[in-house]
Amino acid sequence: MRLIKRGAVWHYRFTVDGETIRRSSGTSDKRLAEDIAHEHEQRIRRAAVYGPESVLTFAEALALYVDEGRDRRFMLPLYDHFGKMQVRKITAPMIRDAARILYPKASAATRNRQVITPMCAVINRAAKRGLCAPIKAERFKVKRTTRAAGDMEFATRFAKAATNEGKPLLGAAALFLFTTGARPSEMMGLTWSDLDLAAGTATIGTRKTGENGPEVRYRTVYLVPAVVAALASIKPEDRHIRLVFGYPAKGTFYMHWRKLVAAHGLPKLTPHEAGRHGFGTELMIRQGIDPVTTAELGGWESPRMLMDRYAHPEAGRSLIMDVFAGKKRGGE
Repeated sequence: MRLIKRGAVWHYRFTVDGETIRRSSGTSDKRLAEDIAHEHEQRIRRAAVYGPESVLTFAEALALYVDEGRDRRFMLPLYDHFGKMQVRKITAPMIRDAARILYPKASAATRNRQVITPMCAVINRAAKRGLCAPIKAERFKVKRTTRAAGDMEFATRFAKAATNEGKPLLGAAALFLFTTGARPSEMMGLTWSDLDLAAGTATIGTRKTGENGPEVRYRTVYLVPAVVAALASIKPEDRHIRLVFGYPAKGTFYMHWRKLVAAHGLPKLTPHEAGRHGFGTELMIRQGIDPVTTAELGGWESPRMLMDRYAHPEAGRSLIMDVFAGKKRGGE
């Protein structure tokens, strides 16, 4: 190993298995530069003998992950917690312990989303490069709760109340959410150029993280006559705003929604419950549409996700009575 001073900074050079490594120590202190160079050389030699998995740190694995353009949300706390640790020393129990430490008051779903999933994603991406062994950590058990689901009656009452208050776009939003299964964020991002009222369709996009990193995925939704009529009734002078529903901020939309619900004594449903959750429940549970078709129409990634997250049986007692009385249900 050789030290070379360039200006005020010491650089170093060494050779391992015929490959010459040249780096800047980043310091003008010769003793510190020697320590940095020695540590680097030992690390390279260890990797040459025992393989890259013997030296890979979580910080390095994370850098590779981010350089590929992948989702970097939730990564800073993980970097602070695991950064200098060698990946080979990180175990599944350690990841679960970190979730409890980093998010002591968080729900199981939050710990899964912000620790378990990203930690495994970073390490397993490095594993695909042959830099370490893959890892699998048990997720925290999430207690599934039954959520209220909207229906056409709620959407119609909400739209009527909104129109009476001089907020027709808010009413149209409720109808749109329920009959298309769109997420509130997808609805708020809709522009007039995304609509084809003559054909009764709209093109909506949602941000997803795929194999190649963050991307926007588009799908076509079909507009029922009530939605087409509501949007067609918007005066031309009110269409100068690029966004169809006029809500650039999620907070404003939710505030107006809650105020309308409270003022008119409507069931306390969130936009998601009244819309996407209601759409999935209406098609699959109330109307007996198969999960594959429902998932495709609503833009769910898989029927399994639809079943797990959104659908729940309604009127259980009457269903049992009808089934064992020989009555047909669910469109049979």
